[in-house]
Amino acid sequence: MEDFHFPENLPPLPLNPSPWTANVIAAYGVLDSAFTRALDALRQEDSDAVRYRLLSSNVTDNLVPVLDNMESEGVPRDWVISCAEILGPLVYELEVVALAAEGIERDQIEFLQPVIEAETGRPGRPKKQVDPEYLKEATS
Repeated sequence: MEDFHFPENLPPLPLNPSPWTANVIAAYGVLDSAFTRALDALRQEDSDAVRYRLLSSNVTDNLVPVLDNMESEGVPRDWVISCAEILGPLVYELEVVALAAEGIERDQIEFLQPVIEAETGRPGRPKKQVDPEYLKEATS
């Protein structure tokens, strides 16, 4: 958790002229408790990779759809975006510590770019070519 400073809790629900529906309140409870659970696991730093990956997939598979549904229930988009901007780095950190638990450190993670774009000199989309170095490494 080096780069991002996580809040203790997700932002509270914004004020609403009428009370929030039971669905919105329940969804917020689910979001906040799952966020707290994942944050606690990150702070423990003694969990195994499987636990970190389960927490990460819970965020992407379950919490993001809950956020989407909250927006359709009338929660302001700005609030939804602010929560998404917290959950995104949380998933990243969970994946990084999962890799670290498997012995792969952050500085050893290499991002591959298997497709490169080549200028054709003509208008339109550039020509895309598979990087020969990537192919050689992938097939060896």
